[in-house]
Amino acid sequence: MRRVRRRTGAPPPTCRIVAALTTATALGVLAPSTRIAATTPDQAGTGSPDTTSATPPTTGGGGGGGGAADGDLTWLWILLITVGVVVLAVGVIAILRRPGPARSDGAADLRREQAGVLATAQWFRDHLSIELLTTPLDQAAPRWALERRRIDDLVHAAIGQSRARDDLWQQLGAATATLARAIDVSLERRAQQPLNSAMIADAGALSARRRDELGAVLDALWPLVRSR
Repeated sequence: MRRVRRRTGAPPPTCRIVAALTTATALGVLAPSTRIAATTPDQAGTGSPDTTSATPPTTGGGGGGGGAADGDLTWLWILLITVGVVVLAVGVIAILRRPGPARSDGAADLRREQAGVLATAQWFRDHLSIELLTTPLDQAAPRWALERRRIDDLVHAAIGQSRARDDLWQQLGAATATLARAIDVSLERRAQQPLNSAMIADAGALSARRRDELGAVLDALWPLVRSR
């Protein structure tokens, strides 16, 4: 029986080349000028490859160089995977902790809408109603004809804000509507001929009471809207 002599020394050249290329590519430090020549079959058999490299071949016994390269590559992949998992976890946590823009924007839009309704009602009570009740009829009547549609829209907008049947927004719509009707009556009494001073005074007093009722509802609603 012939005894097969086991070759010792450096690992096969192909394994060393593949390990070197893999490690250099993963680390991103492969030099542009590095050139590796092809190994001929004869050179593979003799174990003496004709290669040109930026670094001399590492010699070692029993494939120790290939094992070290494989070990370094394994630790490199473990490091890259760990960093990727940490970055992904940080991103997910940041997204979960970020406040929802849609929900916050919706609340801000609702607050602006309600503040606009209250501001219009406040203007109607504090300015327009007084102007209509104190200016001459030939000026008040055309102005009221122009603004009446706006006040009707205000009534619908106030009722549309309500979430219950008898809440403050419902009361705001009702108080606005009753003040508008009181102004209608006042202008009608002032337009009647012959003039009846008592009836005109009664209509003026009724309008004043309706203004007070609307003011009370506005005073109750403003703090609620500003606190949102």
